[in-house]
This record gives sequence, structure tokens and C-alpha cells, in this order.
Amino acid sequence: MSNDTPKYKLILILLAVVNALPIIGVLGGIWSMHQVGFFYWSESLLLAFFALSAYARYLLIFMAISALVAALVYITEPFFLNFYKMTALYWAIYSICVLIYIEVTRSTYGVTIRKLPTKHKLGVYAAFLLVSICFTVFLTSFLYPYLGDVPLVEFDYYRVLIVASIIVPSISMAMLKMISMIGEKHFIDFLLGTYHTPVESESIVVFLDMVGSSAMAEKLSPQKSMDLIARFIYDCSYLFRIHGGDILNYTGDGLVATWPSTDSHQALSAMYALRKHFATRDVKKAYWKRFGRVPDFRVGVHVGPVVISQIGEEKLFLGLYGDTVNTAARLEQMNKELGTKILVSEPVIVNAGQTWKTILKPLGEKEIRGRKGHVRVYTILSEV
Repeated sequence: MSNDTPKYKLILILLAVVNALPIIGVLGGIWSMHQVGFFYWSESLLLAFFALSAYARYLLIFMAISALVAALVYITEPFFLNFYKMTALYWAIYSICVLIYIEVTRSTYGVTIRKLPTKHKLGVYAAFLLVSICFTVFLTSFLYPYLGDVPLVEFDYYRVLIVASIIVPSISMAMLKMISMIGEKHFIDFLLGTYHTPVESESIVVFLDMVGSSAMAEKLSPQKSMDLIARFIYDCSYLFRIHGGDILNYTGDGLVATWPSTDSHQALSAMYALRKHFATRDVKKAYWKRFGRVPDFRVGVHVGPVVISQIGEEKLFLGLYGDTVNTAARLEQMNKELGTKILVSEPVIVNAGQTWKTILKPLGEKEIRGRKGHVRVYTILSEV
């Protein structure tokens, strides 16, 4: 996201400065090479721990494939047992490089990469592999002497290790792509065929739609119009995802997301962040500069029983059904009548906490088209 870019830059600058200090210390005679080696070794352990705690779901796939390849290598090339310490160090450092690449591709920078022509994307990926392998080989050769005696490394060792360094992340990226297409929370259920039978649950449903996409399509070229919708949905999806939302499917220029019925605070936090994001000057400026307009949106939020079911066989699709979904869609449309952007039904805020009473504005009871009875609705105050 655009407003996250300074954070990424700050983190990269801090990492560069911190990693440059030991080298400056050696040149100035303050640190010894042994102390520098200990520093980088400790940093690698800290980064590995952070990667395990923060990105376990990505690392699980990568390490599972790594273990499978390692087993095959050790069966066919027993001499690898002589270098298990060096291999473990190399793979720990290389895993961090892969995780950094995954996180970058999921950030705003990833949007730029995904929009490149196929051959350019392959070029970026090849460059990543080359730089990562060279960096990992250098750092491993620098740190390993401090772990023990340096063995006489055979040529086949490097050859097999480099081949594995290309195959493992490539397979991992392909699997992660499949998981992201289906959804992290639904991948295992898809494999097990759970959704062949409708599954019922209590969920918060968010129905989001972009305002004025048809009018924009008349003024923009088809490619530019599609680019605008894609960027809008990416921003919304990102905000929902970091607040624990499950993006169930897309509806042309909008999306449907769900939260567990007990996660009212997270769902409302996502709505608050959504409103704040598109009210930010930098975000407006970026959209205006690129598209000549800033997208607007409407959101309906309701909670209740829903049914999830798999539709189709060759092209799989998850369908979300029930009165809760219909009510969320009606609330989204009701924003037109009330002049609001976000409408939340009262059942959603029951367990949200006292904090939200200062942010949500009650609009009274409203009749929902096609539904018996009335629903008390709220909106997020405009001055966020």
C-alpha cells in the first residue's frame, strides 16, 4: 500500500546501517573479525526466529519441500552427510532471503512486479535467485569457520546445493500461488473436498462495492479502467487481510469478505482503516496522478448464519449463501439512500466493545428490502 512505503524504506535503511556498523568497526580497528562474525551469526538467528514466528505459514510450505528434496538428495548422494552443518547454515540464511522475496511480492512493490510482462517477471525472479544464492554462499563461507573446522568441499556439493536452491523456491512459489487463489483458510478444505457438502457457520459478512465504476469505464480506456479496479481491490483486500479478514470472492469491482462472528472488533477495525486509507492525502494524490480520479466505495456489514459451498469442478468457486449475505448486500445499497459509505447492523457491534460507541453513529431502525422486520444500523463517523 502506498502509505506503507515509507515504513519499508525506513526498515531497509535501518538494516543497512546496522549491518554496515561492524564493517566500519573492523576498518577502524574497534572490532575484531571474530566479533563481526559473532554479530552476523547472532543477527541470522534473530531473523530466523522472527521469520518462524511471523511467517510460519509461508515457511511451512518452503521447509516441507526443502525436507522432501533433502531426503531425496541424502538417499542419492550420501556424502552430503559430511556437510550437514554447512548445509543447515546455508539453508537457514537462504530461507530468510526467500521469505523476504515473498513479503515484497505481497506488498505494494509486488503490484508492480505482477504487472510486468511474463518474461520480465521471470527476469526479476531469476535475478532474485542469483543475488540470493551469491549472498548466501558468501555469508555461509564467512560464518561457517566459527562453527568448526572447514571441510574440504566437493564440487558436487555446490552443484546439488545450487540446483536445490532453484527448485525448492520455485515449487514453493507455485504452491503459494495456488493457495492464494483458493484462500489460505480454505486450501485444506478444498483438498479434502469439505465444500462439496455445504458448510454452515456464524460469520460477519462484508459486502464491498466500488462506486461509479461504470461511469469511470466510459471516461477511461478499458486497460486503464481495469487497472484502476485492480488497484482498488488490492488496497481493500490488503486492509481486510491484515485485520484477519477472509476474502471469499470478488464481484467485478468489489468483494465479499468474512470474519468469525466473535471478531467484531477486527472487522470494524478493517472498516475504519478502509475509510481512513482512502481519505489519506497521499493515497488520493497517488490515484489522481495515475488515473485522474479517486475511487469511492460502499460497504454493508452484517452477522449471522451463512453457508459456504463449492461450485463447479474444473474452475472451482466458493459460494456464500444465506439471509446474512443478502442483508449485507442490501446494507451496501442502502448507503445510496442515506448518503453514507459504510453501514453496520446492530448485531455486529454487540460484542465490539465500548470504544466503538465513540466512532459509530446510530442511524436508527431501517427496513431492509426483501426482509421482514427492521434492522438498527450504524455508520462510521466521517471525521476519521
